[in-house]
Amino acid sequence: MKKTFTLISMALLAMGAYAQTDSYTACTADGLAGEFAGVVDETGAATNVVNGQSVVSYSSANISFEAVGGTTPANAEGGGQDITPEGVVNTWNKITWSPKNQGDISFYYVAGTGNPYTALAAEEIVTDGVGTGTYRALYTYYVADGSNGLPVTGLYYKFKPAVSGTMKVAVWSNKGNRNTFVVDEATKLPIAYTAEGYINGQNGEDGKKKYLSSEEIQALHNAAKVDAETGEDKAPYVIGAGNQPFWGYVTFSVEAGGTYLLFQDSSQIGFGGFTFTAGTSGVSGITASAADSDAPAYNLSGQKVSSSYKGMVIQNGKKFVK
Repeated sequence: MKKTFTLISMALLAMGAYAQTDSYTACTADGLAGEFAGVVDETGAATNVVNGQSVVSYSSANISFEAVGGTTPANAEGGGQDITPEGVVNTWNKITWSPKNQGDISFYYVAGTGNPYTALAAEEIVTDGVGTGTYRALYTYYVADGSNGLPVTGLYYKFKPAVSGTMKVAVWSNKGNRNTFVVDEATKLPIAYTAEGYINGQNGEDGKKKYLSSEEIQALHNAAKVDAETGEDKAPYVIGAGNQPFWGYVTFSVEAGGTYLLFQDSSQIGFGGFTFTAGTSGVSGITASAADSDAPAYNLSGQKVSSSYKGMVIQNGKKFVK
């Protein structure tokens, strides 16, 4: 009896630890959280810039987090940017972390700087077919098959869970038609997420912004981006119908020991904080009963799709682009 009681007690303790929730708030009505406030001056410019990026870190029992802010080469005298033909940047613009709020819905977030490029080079400015001898930055951005690699500088957010669970991240997107990615660092491929929250122009009967469920946002997306005949999703990483700002939450499953990046491909996405709940759920839990080409396939929202579907799919427990 004593041994049984001990085993049950240990199981309950394990369940209690596994159900733990970790939360982080990046910005409130009082301004930036300490991790962000501690690396900026009175103008909001980052004071911890190294090699063109500012890194803000936070850790709890179950999660390690980094916000990476980037910048662009500064303008040079006589035009172009202060970058050499070999792509070496001599002078960077300022990196900033700023508190923001969407007042009518009290949605506070941190706005950072820098498009999350995967590589930086230089191209010569040509006028009337003749090289000018001045150069500007040439950026390479992330693509969904991972062939361009991962961002090397901001703006992106990195999550490292110690245990498996679910991340719910508060974000702001001013570029509703831009791709929003959550990427597994190990595979360099996007993983599934759901989105819920407010989309500009989507109002309730009272005329105020309506909080949309993930199903409602997915329905908006399907109506605007999915071909009714072929089932092809023409913009699988655009939240909702696109072209409108979004204030809300993206939720995705993570595995213990993994590393996950959240970013937009060629724009900035604001960050409000996150809630991490230990335990597994979501689309990443879908696996096929047999590893063959006839196994059921799912889109990034967990919906079963036909063999003619084009875009990112999950089949046989693996994610790939068709």
